[in-house]
Amino acid sequence: MCLDLPEVYCRFSNDCFLCCIETEMTLSNADVNRIVKLGYSKEEFLDEIDGFLALKNIEEHCFFLEDKRCLIYESRPQGCRFYPLIFDFESNEFMIDDFCSHYDDFKVEMYLSLYDNVASFVNCLIEEKEQRIKEKEKKVYKI
Repeated sequence: MCLDLPEVYCRFSNDCFLCCIETEMTLSNADVNRIVKLGYSKEEFLDEIDGFLALKNIEEHCFFLEDKRCLIYESRPQGCRFYPLIFDFESNEFMIDDFCSHYDDFKVEMYLSLYDNVASFVNCLIEEKEQRIKEKEKKVYKI
């Protein structure tokens, strides 16, 4: 299970929500459970993409974005807490997301202390994905 980890402080979060537009935010099981405890059903906010759990987009923005604010900010997913620090699976490296409208205000060197936490989180997401795939295979083949 992915544990809650530190977060990146974003001084722009009060007036910027670009990261919530067409989000591809991956969720851990802990993220999903935390959101469900707030009273939301999985069907409302959850998608599964290539075996990973992800926030659902409605009308091209995160399900939880309303009036330019996050409805669950205090309980937001771990990936949202790390943003704009991301792990790029294609290049296999940590970086500041160039989609962030304040990209130039963040320097990846500032977050070196979070790399181990991000790596642990990414590994946890991968382990959870692999477990979901195994469980689905068991159901299909009734193992």
